[in-house]
Amino acid sequence: MSAARGRIMKRRWPVWTFSSGTLTPAYAKATTDYLLVIPSEQIGTRINYSAANKNFQTRAYLNTYGSDNAYYANGDIMAVSSGDVIYVGVGDKSWPTMNKASNYTTTRYTITVVQNGNAADVQKLISNLPSPGKITLASASDVRTAKAQFDLLTDAQKTEISPALKKKLNDCDTAITDMEAAKIVSDAIAALPATPTVDDIGTIRSAEEAYNKLTDNQKGYLTQREVNKLNAAVSTVSTLEVGYVYGLIAALPGKDTVTAKDRAAIEAARAAYNNLTEAQQKLVSNYSRLTDAEKALEDLGTTAIYEEYLRNVLEYVKLETSNPSLGSTYGEWAVLAEARGNVSASVWYDKYLSNMATTVASKNGKLDNTNTQTKHTEYSRVILALTALGEDATKFTGSNGTVYNLVEPLFEKNGSTYRVSEQGNNGTAFALIALDSGNYYDNATGTTARNAWIKSLCDAQISNGCMGYRCRFPRLQR
Repeated sequence: MSAARGRIMKRRWPVWTFSSGTLTPAYAKATTDYLLVIPSEQIGTRINYSAANKNFQTRAYLNTYGSDNAYYANGDIMAVSSGDVIYVGVGDKSWPTMNKASNYTTTRYTITVVQNGNAADVQKLISNLPSPGKITLASASDVRTAKAQFDLLTDAQKTEISPALKKKLNDCDTAITDMEAAKIVSDAIAALPATPTVDDIGTIRSAEEAYNKLTDNQKGYLTQREVNKLNAAVSTVSTLEVGYVYGLIAALPGKDTVTAKDRAAIEAARAAYNNLTEAQQKLVSNYSRLTDAEKALEDLGTTAIYEEYLRNVLEYVKLETSNPSLGSTYGEWAVLAEARGNVSASVWYDKYLSNMATTVASKNGKLDNTNTQTKHTEYSRVILALTALGEDATKFTGSNGTVYNLVEPLFEKNGSTYRVSEQGNNGTAFALIALDSGNYYDNATGTTARNAWIKSLCDAQISNGCMGYRCRFPRLQR
């Protein structure tokens, strides 16, 4: 047996396959009607399907679209006979969806099951059909079987069918097609609630969409009572949609109190408003509140865009650094970022200060633990963090009660060279930043050091104006 395959490549279109039978015609983007040709009167075939866009559901039904009793899950085996119809729907608005937009349409595929026959078989099938004027949905399977088998005949075989029988088949097929299309809409209308709510919007819009797709002849099979019920439901939904958008806009802050954190709510209100029809938009009486909020958000400037993101990042840094202590990771840089970001976290800051008091006491104020004393950025980093917390780094009290001057080590020298500069331009620059962070040593000692460090950085400047990370520079790569 050959596997019948239909591959739908558009954004919402599904991929579906049958384990038995042959699908015809070959897949084409515009084609939604297919035949599943089976080798005997009845077979079992496994149907597999999935949506290309996972935001949309895909469902399969046998003979009755939308009926729970006719539903087949992905991977189920269908027992199909000649004349059966398999429906594959995707993106039906009455089904749950993760797609937030409402401006999409339902796609429905029809696969008619048929067994191969010959011209004599087709003539008999057509002859046994009721006249087009008396046909009902009870004959739908017989009509589909006759039509499908006729379509499978070769051109030569079709010439054996009389024009009268061909016309009868065509008229019967048109009537059944119209009746079935109308029946789907009729069932959808019958399922509409008497008092719609916001939760029913998808169901009602799906029924409206299906009705609008009907031809005038197909609409003729619906009663006026059904049409009136649908119109009333659509009118109610339209009012509900306007009310929903009105509520989103009403919840926005006034133009004088808009902040960057309101961006998501403002954009959501705009998207909901844009999804309304032009007639609905005219009914949103507080629309100016939305435009005022948008203007206020724009007037905040580009910096405001990042305020919320900065808050989120700082919160993440604080959570990741649960026990801040001495160190370039999970230590001073985290503390400096939180303090400079004006994050209120007194308990967290106190934990760092307590840890540092213990560490400084245990090291007796000597933070550079290298034998060569060439890692004095330890002092610079701690000075920056302590100063950001409002501490005086020249008078930091250890857990042993001793008061330590953590700034003074910046002035230590190895011969005539400041030790901070033995770590390269990085050490020199951070010593200068640390000293100025609290305006420490605003005296001759501080001035001498500042001048020496600035000269060191200037002397190390490359001819093109750039500053190297270390004193000795690698060859520049272009």
